[in-house]
Amino acid sequence: MIRTTDEPFSSTTDGPLPAEAGLTPLAERARLVLEIVPGERRLLPDLGCRLHCLPRIAAPAERQLAAACVEEALERWLPDLRVERAEVVEVGRGWVGLRLRAGGRWHELRVSHRHPDVLEERRDP
Repeated sequence: MIRTTDEPFSSTTDGPLPAEAGLTPLAERARLVLEIVPGERRLLPDLGCRLHCLPRIAAPAERQLAAACVEEALERWLPDLRVERAEVVEVGRGWVGLRLRAGGRWHELRVSHRHPDVLEERRDP
Protein backbone atom coordinates (compact mmCIF):
# COMPACT_ATOMS: atom_id res chain seq x y z
CA MET A 1 0.00 0.00 0.00
CA ILE A 2 1.39 3.37 -0.98
CA ARG A 3 0.74 6.13 1.55
CA THR A 4 0.40 9.71 0.43
CA THR A 5 0.61 12.93 2.37
CA ASP A 6 -3.19 12.99 2.28
CA GLU A 7 -3.40 9.79 4.34
CA PRO A 8 -0.23 9.40 6.42
CA PHE A 9 -2.14 7.76 9.27
CA SER A 10 -3.77 4.82 7.61
CA SER A 11 -3.25 1.25 8.75
CA THR A 12 -3.15 -2.20 7.27
CA THR A 13 -3.43 -5.60 8.89
CA ASP A 14 0.12 -6.47 7.87
CA GLY A 15 1.82 -3.32 9.21
CA PRO A 16 3.98 -2.86 12.31
CA LEU A 17 0.92 -2.03 14.40
CA PRO A 18 -1.47 -4.92 13.77
CA ALA A 19 -5.10 -3.94 13.55
CA GLU A 20 -7.07 -4.54 16.73
CA ALA A 21 -10.28 -6.45 16.10
CA GLY A 22 -13.47 -4.46 16.41
CA LEU A 23 -11.99 -0.96 16.26
CA THR A 24 -13.82 1.69 14.31
CA PRO A 25 -11.79 3.42 11.58
CA LEU A 26 -11.66 6.53 13.78
CA ALA A 27 -10.28 4.56 16.74
CA GLU A 28 -7.71 2.83 14.54
CA ARG A 29 -6.41 6.14 13.17
CA ALA A 30 -6.27 7.61 16.68
CA ARG A 31 -4.39 4.55 17.92
CA LEU A 32 -1.66 5.09 15.32
CA VAL A 33 -0.82 8.49 16.85
CA LEU A 34 -1.43 7.56 20.49
CA GLU A 35 0.98 4.59 20.37
CA ILE A 36 3.93 6.84 19.46
CA VAL A 37 6.19 8.20 22.19
CA PRO A 38 7.23 11.82 21.47
CA GLY A 39 10.80 11.79 20.17
CA GLU A 40 10.46 8.31 18.68
CA ARG A 41 10.21 9.54 15.07
CA ARG A 42 13.32 11.41 13.98
CA LEU A 43 11.70 13.44 11.23
CA LEU A 44 8.72 14.41 13.40
CA PRO A 45 10.06 14.45 16.97
CA ASP A 46 6.89 16.05 18.38
CA LEU A 47 4.61 13.40 16.85
CA GLY A 48 2.91 11.20 19.41
CA CYS A 49 1.14 11.42 22.73
CA ARG A 50 2.57 12.68 26.02
CA LEU A 51 0.57 9.99 27.80
CA HIS A 52 3.81 8.00 27.70
CA CYS A 53 5.54 10.71 29.78
CA LEU A 54 3.27 9.99 32.76
CA PRO A 55 4.82 7.51 35.22
CA ARG A 56 1.45 6.49 36.68
CA ILE A 57 -2.20 6.62 35.66
CA ALA A 58 -3.98 5.38 38.75
CA ALA A 59 -5.54 8.27 40.68
CA PRO A 60 -8.48 10.23 39.24
CA ALA A 61 -6.30 13.32 38.72
CA GLU A 62 -3.74 11.22 36.80
CA ARG A 63 -6.50 9.80 34.62
CA GLN A 64 -7.75 13.31 33.84
CA LEU A 65 -4.22 14.39 32.92
CA ALA A 66 -3.82 11.31 30.70
CA ALA A 67 -7.14 12.11 28.95
CA ALA A 68 -5.97 15.70 28.39
CA CYS A 69 -2.74 14.37 26.81
CA VAL A 70 -4.82 12.19 24.48
CA GLU A 71 -7.07 15.10 23.49
CA GLU A 72 -4.04 17.33 22.90
CA ALA A 73 -2.31 14.78 20.64
CA LEU A 74 -5.41 14.08 18.57
CA GLU A 75 -6.26 17.77 18.21
CA ARG A 76 -2.75 18.50 16.98
CA TRP A 77 -2.06 15.51 14.73
CA LEU A 78 -5.53 14.39 13.61
CA PRO A 79 -7.77 17.47 13.78
CA ASP A 80 -10.10 16.03 11.13
CA LEU A 81 -11.26 13.40 13.66
CA ARG A 82 -12.87 16.22 15.69
CA VAL A 83 -12.50 14.39 19.00
CA GLU A 84 -14.67 16.21 21.54
CA ARG A 85 -13.60 14.31 24.63
CA ALA A 86 -11.32 11.52 25.83
CA GLU A 87 -11.77 9.41 28.95
CA VAL A 88 -9.51 6.85 30.59
CA VAL A 89 -11.83 3.96 31.44
CA GLU A 90 -9.36 1.35 32.65
CA VAL A 91 -5.66 0.92 33.25
CA GLY A 92 -3.78 -2.35 33.05
CA ARG A 93 -0.18 -3.37 33.31
CA GLY A 94 1.36 -1.48 30.40
CA TRP A 95 -1.87 -0.42 28.68
CA VAL A 96 -4.65 2.15 28.96
CA GLY A 97 -8.29 1.72 27.91
CA LEU A 98 -9.75 4.86 26.34
CA ARG A 99 -13.10 6.14 25.16
CA LEU A 100 -13.14 8.89 22.55
CA ARG A 101 -16.21 11.00 21.81
CA ALA A 102 -16.33 12.14 18.18
CA GLY A 103 -19.13 12.64 15.72
CA GLY A 104 -21.77 12.09 18.40
CA ARG A 105 -20.52 8.55 19.14
CA TRP A 106 -18.16 6.93 21.62
CA HIS A 107 -15.23 4.92 20.27
CA GLU A 108 -13.29 2.54 22.50
CA LEU A 109 -9.68 1.50 22.12
CA ARG A 110 -6.70 0.29 24.09
CA VAL A 111 -3.20 1.76 23.74
CA SER A 112 0.10 0.85 25.30
CA HIS A 113 1.58 2.88 28.14
CA ARG A 114 5.30 3.02 27.39
CA HIS A 115 6.79 5.09 30.22
CA PRO A 116 10.19 3.62 31.23
CA ASP A 117 8.94 2.89 34.77
CA VAL A 118 5.92 1.03 33.40
CA LEU A 119 8.08 -0.96 31.01
CA GLU A 120 10.37 -1.92 33.89
CA GLU A 121 7.37 -3.12 35.94
CA ARG A 122 6.23 -5.28 33.02
CA ARG A 123 9.61 -7.05 32.90
CA ASP A 124 9.55 -7.95 36.59
CA PRO A 125 7.95 -11.38 37.11
